[in-house]
Amino acid sequence: MDSGSGGSSSDPSDTIVAPAEPAPDNSNNDDSTDDNGDDSGKTEPAEPKPDTPDDSETTTEIDSNTDMSKLNPTKKYIFKATDGTVDAAKLVYAKKILGENLSFTETDVNYTLDFSNKSFSNTTDEIESRSEYASKKGLTSSTSIITDENLTETIKIADVEFITKPIFYKGDNDKVIQQAFKFGKNVDNVKVTFGNEHSMTEAYKGGIILENSNAKIISTDVNSATLTGYVYTETMDELSDNSLMSKLAKDSDFLPTLNFDFVSLSGNNNFYSTGVDKIFENYYKKASRLQLTEDASNVFDAEKYLNGRYMYSEDGNYNNNAYDIDINIALLMAEKLTRKIENVNVSGSITSDKDTTLNPSNVRFSGDVSGLNFTATAGNGIIDFASVGPKEIVAPSSKIIVNGVKNDTNTKIIAGRVVDFSGVEETLLKYLDASSSYVRTIYTKSGSFSGTQHVDTTFKTGSSASTNRAWEEAGRNGTLPSDSLSKLDVKAKADNPLLQKLLDENRPVYS
Repeated sequence: MDSGSGGSSSDPSDTIVAPAEPAPDNSNNDDSTDDNGDDSGKTEPAEPKPDTPDDSETTTEIDSNTDMSKLNPTKKYIFKATDGTVDAAKLVYAKKILGENLSFTETDVNYTLDFSNKSFSNTTDEIESRSEYASKKGLTSSTSIITDENLTETIKIADVEFITKPIFYKGDNDKVIQQAFKFGKNVDNVKVTFGNEHSMTEAYKGGIILENSNAKIISTDVNSATLTGYVYTETMDELSDNSLMSKLAKDSDFLPTLNFDFVSLSGNNNFYSTGVDKIFENYYKKASRLQLTEDASNVFDAEKYLNGRYMYSEDGNYNNNAYDIDINIALLMAEKLTRKIENVNVSGSITSDKDTTLNPSNVRFSGDVSGLNFTATAGNGIIDFASVGPKEIVAPSSKIIVNGVKNDTNTKIIAGRVVDFSGVEETLLKYLDASSSYVRTIYTKSGSFSGTQHVDTTFKTGSSASTNRAWEEAGRNGTLPSDSLSKLDVKAKADNPLLQKLLDENRPVYS
């Protein structure tokens, strides 16, 4: 029998035996006879018996059905697959108890995880309780950390690694310690049984990580399971790995109901770079399984994607460099996650009537959105409808650009500090309604306007494109354009000597 690491053989044929002691000399015993009554005058030596191995030298076989709590950590064991299958949690648990006294040499095995009887947290707590880990690492009531890779602890055997790490720790009563099973590059798939609920609170990246980028999580009950608890945005990492969490964004056959809450431990509730928009893309056709709640404190702001640059050039042209998100995903996110979306290009069209609470700031809509009715817009910056504008929008602190309307569709601007219709054909201006007193300035090609207007609205001829950059910058700061405007840009457009004087004195000027 192969004993693996540290084990020894129990096969008698391989056992080294000591020579037998010489038999006592009974030659003077006259009564010594054999079974046939033949008096030989002496006794034959006894046959040697092999030594019985000491218990400490015996290697015992165990498998996934063994009661691991009854293992003796001073004895040697070898873990064997059952019909080619190994329960990864049981293997790791045995390794935790036995350490170097456990060997496992099989390579061609199928790994399983079963959380249906015991939850993920109870399964992992049996291997290593979080309180045991905190005590071992010296985490006390005075400790205050948000993630620390130096405190990560692992139990590794063959292609399975069990990870325990602190995600957040602030005193004894406010702590998050997460765990996960990590499978090596030689593992092609892991068969998982989830049960009705799978809590993400204690599960790092969902609790399952695959080093092999092509490996799969196979489950017959995943689409009837509900993922609950909390997902910490600090652990999402754009969902670029191969984990349970990333499967929610990449696998169209992997769609459990999502009923968890996203939590930012650092207080940064920006969902750009988390990969959450990819989850919404994967779930778009099964939106009923997204049982998430929109949070007004959340935002999807892709300014970081611009890497210090701007969406608009100094002359007001779009630089074609913003992060792109589909219109349907943006609308779904507004319903299920956050209504605030900033510094992105939204592609795709919505021509059927649809109300939305989407609140764009520094957003360019590249498609026909003539069916949209924006009901809760309150952002800053620039809102650019590069194709066909919406049915209705309210944006009192924004610059709104509408480059097109349909000849059978009215576009109503309830509020917009500056509205640029210079891209709209003159014959179509009659379909525009800018009668609100909150519309301060309107730009058209000719300076005239055949749509509905307010008596106090100011009309200007031509494009306002040269102020696009200033509005974009103001949107980033949550303000209106002021002395952040290029003086040359504003002077080129100004027709008011007083305005020129204020600029020269570096006084704030609002468009």
